[in-house]
Amino acid sequence: MFDFQSKNLAGERLEEMEKFMAFWLGPREPEFGEPGAALAAVRLPGPLRRFYAFAGRWPANEVHPHARGAFRNQDRLASVSTLEQSDDGKLVFVVENQGNWVCATLLEGEDPPVWVSNPEETSATGRWSLVTDSLSRFLAVFVLRECIFGARAALCDEKGAARFEQARDGGTGVHLIASGPYPSEDREERFWLWGSSVLAGEIGGQIWLAANGPDGMAALQVGETGGGKAVRVAFSLPEDWDLSIFPDGSAEIGVEVESGSNARIPPGTFDFSRVEDFVARLAVKDWREGDFPVLVFRSGKDTTPAAFLRDETAVRDLFKKALSSVFEKGRDFEARLELQPPFP
Repeated sequence: MFDFQSKNLAGERLEEMEKFMAFWLGPREPEFGEPGAALAAVRLPGPLRRFYAFAGRWPANEVHPHARGAFRNQDRLASVSTLEQSDDGKLVFVVENQGNWVCATLLEGEDPPVWVSNPEETSATGRWSLVTDSLSRFLAVFVLRECIFGARAALCDEKGAARFEQARDGGTGVHLIASGPYPSEDREERFWLWGSSVLAGEIGGQIWLAANGPDGMAALQVGETGGGKAVRVAFSLPEDWDLSIFPDGSAEIGVEVESGSNARIPPGTFDFSRVEDFVARLAVKDWREGDFPVLVFRSGKDTTPAAFLRDETAVRDLFKKALSSVFEKGRDFEARLELQPPFP
């Protein structure tokens, strides 16, 4: 269905990428692109200008309503209004989710290179490492990664990987659609379509499987044992704070996947059975503006469906209780709490 591999020109890669986005994310609406006036106010190389015009404001799906866009799930595509130049004149357009590196390209060109650097190194020395000599190739890898991490269902486990690799090695319904370099990886990342409904990626040496529709969801759930006990209940706030509560009443609170910004809450703080009952009674499947995502992870399950809560007071009370009971803090927890409080 798609083949980024055979496209050698920037325009061809971008056309393939646009077709894939409409296939995977759903029909494109005009408002999903950056307005012409916003684009006219900035200098951009050809591939980046086309990407922003087509998908710069593509929204997140209902499972990740607080991702702030379809391409801000794992790493972050800068919005046009927040684009910055480095001291040596490069255009910084992607930031790693914990701020450990940034990617930059040139302000113009048909398909310029992409470089990566730690922000402190960039400001101090202006030194960059080459990621790829093709911005369009980088964008293809970036988009496919974000499509996996922003999918309605995404898993990375041994059972799912074994099923995929068996199908791939046997030549059964698996088609390689793209490969390319990405920052902080010493190998090219590769992406496949498994059948017509599962997107697979070899990311950081691990196999990730993702689905956005019912056929893909069903495929990812093959082999589930079902009915396992709840082993974690995870809540999210719009301010990017997450709270996971465990069966022993302990918990962990933090901002997204920033390990240094997390803190632990001791066992016995929460009544897990009451938390589980609260979610079972009040969670709904259909998201609407203002809802709070919640996931109930169960033993023996490869995936867990997203649900949503509409009782803002109850959800925020759980977060407040966790914050008042913290006993072990990550190195950046206090700074993050002051910079980005969960209750603005």
